[in-house]
Amino acid sequence: MYLEIFLTTVLALAFLLFVLGGKLGSPLLAVMNRWVNLLALASGAAYWDRYSQWSGRPAWVVFVIVVLLWFFVESLLLWVMIAYLSRSKVPLFPRFQVLQTPDGMPIHTGFSRAQAQLEKGGYRPIDWLLLPIAGSYRAWSRVYEKDNIRVQLLLVPQGRRRHQWYCAIQAIDADGVRYVLDNLYLPNAGVFPKNYVYLRKPCLRSLNRLLKRHTGLLPGAAVPFTSPPCEDLNQAQLILEAFNAQGGLLRSQSAPKERGRLTQEGRYRIWKALFLLHYFGLGV
Repeated sequence: MYLEIFLTTVLALAFLLFVLGGKLGSPLLAVMNRWVNLLALASGAAYWDRYSQWSGRPAWVVFVIVVLLWFFVESLLLWVMIAYLSRSKVPLFPRFQVLQTPDGMPIHTGFSRAQAQLEKGGYRPIDWLLLPIAGSYRAWSRVYEKDNIRVQLLLVPQGRRRHQWYCAIQAIDADGVRYVLDNLYLPNAGVFPKNYVYLRKPCLRSLNRLLKRHTGLLPGAAVPFTSPPCEDLNQAQLILEAFNAQGGLLRSQSAPKERGRLTQEGRYRIWKALFLLHYFGLGV
């Protein structure tokens, strides 16, 4: 009886989260949906085995076995995806391009609201940027600045037709330390130099809370940037790429292409970051 009630509840939650996740695109709902789908599959298997007497094992044993199988298959799929990424032409540290006008950019309510909120708060728009990802996939970005703090809004494709907006905030202090906070729903598996303070909060969707959190990272006043946004971002990407290569996460450019761009350590760190992102919403 309790198993039937639990299974019915989990299935109802799975349907509700599926509908809400499709409309809101919330990372937190995506994390919850993964857990609910896992519970639905495991409890459904335990329910079927209990009444079919296929294995003769207690329901909780079947439940645990299915959970372990789920994570095993999930890990295999992640490793296959990471191996493909390592051998593909998708840039691991993509470069931005300056846009005069955001031609072809889809209309997105959340992105427009974030723009209006920043402009109302006194942030000055600087540049439009374009980020080529792979093939026809690209992200659009609008950069704002106030009190030497740059706020970058990004509109990133989530599949073929859906997009989601994200935010990245940067500032540099008098010692040359760069303070970066973003809420990108991406694995943060790299290593950073000592003059980088990097924090990723994928489940933090409030622009006001992101701005306040970034203010708390800064120990003092920020100094002016010495280059335009596109040049500054691309230079930072170049430094991070070189640092990760020195840190043993990327292979040298002279390495055979069939071995891929990522070392075993790099692949493991991405797998671990993806697992923590998908099931705990952590941007490690």
